[in-house]
Amino acid sequence: LIFQGGPSFAMVRRRFDLPNGRPMEYEILCAPGLDLKKPVPFILSVSGRDQFHVNGFSQRLLSRNWAVAMCLRPKQAPLLFEGSGKPGDGAWHLHELCRHLLSEFSVSGGQFLLVGVSNGGNSVFRFATLWPELCCGVVAVTGSLQGLCELPGTLRRLQGIPIDMYVGTKDECGFYAPMRSLEADFRTVGQNPPVTLTIFPDGGHVCSPLINEWLIHGKIGLMLLKAGAIGGEIFKFEVPDGFRRPSEKVILQLLAFCKNLGLENNTDADGCLVMQSPKGPLMSMVMPKVKTEPEEEHPVTHDYAKGDIVEVWSNSRQQWDQALVAHVSHSGESAGVQVVFEDERGKLTKTVLWSFAEQYLRKPENPSASTASGAGTHSAASSTCGATSGMSAGTPSNYWLAVGDRVHVWSDSQKTWHQDGQVTKLSQTDGVVAIVFGGGGLTKTITLEQATQVLKKVAPDVSKDQQPALCRVKSDGPGPPCATVKAKGPTSTPAFASTATPTIAPASQTSAPAPSHGSPIQSTPPLLNGVLNAPAPSASATGRTSSPAPPPPPPPPP
Repeated sequence: LIFQGGPSFAMVRRRFDLPNGRPMEYEILCAPGLDLKKPVPFILSVSGRDQFHVNGFSQRLLSRNWAVAMCLRPKQAPLLFEGSGKPGDGAWHLHELCRHLLSEFSVSGGQFLLVGVSNGGNSVFRFATLWPELCCGVVAVTGSLQGLCELPGTLRRLQGIPIDMYVGTKDECGFYAPMRSLEADFRTVGQNPPVTLTIFPDGGHVCSPLINEWLIHGKIGLMLLKAGAIGGEIFKFEVPDGFRRPSEKVILQLLAFCKNLGLENNTDADGCLVMQSPKGPLMSMVMPKVKTEPEEEHPVTHDYAKGDIVEVWSNSRQQWDQALVAHVSHSGESAGVQVVFEDERGKLTKTVLWSFAEQYLRKPENPSASTASGAGTHSAASSTCGATSGMSAGTPSNYWLAVGDRVHVWSDSQKTWHQDGQVTKLSQTDGVVAIVFGGGGLTKTITLEQATQVLKKVAPDVSKDQQPALCRVKSDGPGPPCATVKAKGPTSTPAFASTATPTIAPASQTSAPAPSHGSPIQSTPPLLNGVLNAPAPSASATGRTSSPAPPPPPPPPP
């Protein structure tokens, strides 16, 4: 991986055999020259959704100072927060990966700093309650223990472990209230060090892009410093050229976190922040130089406006998804483009900072679609207004259905319309449409001609200001929020209100399995010029015959 303004990093797919004989894969992301046979701090990162992919947040954690191990859940395994560590359950798989890493590499201190996003946040919390002796810190970008263990009593097992949490006030998957409640539970049991909860006002479920690079790298360094995982007399952190100087607010947050962990800090003559543990090791953060000339204005390619239809790159789906611009900001730490997109969890928001806009945002193929009037007549995820994101090979952009569309599905056996259908595959080449419905338990594959008889497209819910209304997805049962992606079977979708009852029943159709969801990312490509490039999705993964390679990950701090 090559990052602008920074060093090259290797991303290597590895595999080992579980005690049950089944294979499990993971990715190692590290800087070249980092000797993994010598003691090295390890960040163990767990992604969200179906936990098959290397998420963007993990790529932003890359550093010369530690290695990042990215857990990839085996397809047949439960989600990694499920269970209590018994052989075969979800938590057991994560523990087996840790055992493997400890035997394969020299992990500093024999402990991991756990990082999780969404379902990954649930997973690292659950892991920490089961095996606290393997944890030297926890970072949860949305996560919960709701329904997974007895609260607040179980939290006493986490005494001494630094915990850093993040959530948005408008989390569409329902994490805001549980995380506030979890923070209160930690206070009830007298957690030391006290947990840190960062709340993003108006932030949605996808809030990891709002986390400042200086802040998260500094906090990780401080947690490793406190745990004694950092070796040597001094540890230096530098951010590559191109990243803005951290604001005074960020520096104050970092110093407060340092104090929270019982570490000492001061500023040297060069303006570097210097932190010291009672054991002696030092950590310094080198501040970037202050620019004397004014910053350049944003290029024309960043000329997005509210109501524009755009395409945003999805790391988890390895494809471009259609989205609607909800807000554009050119000032402040969260300056960027906020978009609304849709997947099986409903409508979600994501903020793409200007520094990442060229890699993660683009205008659709049909420029005439990028208007507020066009956005008002189509959903952000299922629009047929030109962009073919999500459609299978050979599907014309003007076809009346697209992957992700919500539909009503006629059941000939029950003589009724199922109101919770969603298109999972559409191929003009094969002439078929695949749908999941019935609470995620039923699938149907039909021809394009039959689709006009057995499917009815659901009109999107659009608010008065032309923005898709946000949908809060609740967890089913007592589990934590966002636990809606099941390990087995297709994903469930929310039900829609009933429309007119048909007067003529269509012909009977046969059922066929729908395509699997969330397959792992492609294998790492061969070395080019001695450096590994980001993996390119296959045509089946992107759903496009000539889809461009995924954007390179944003330049991370070292």
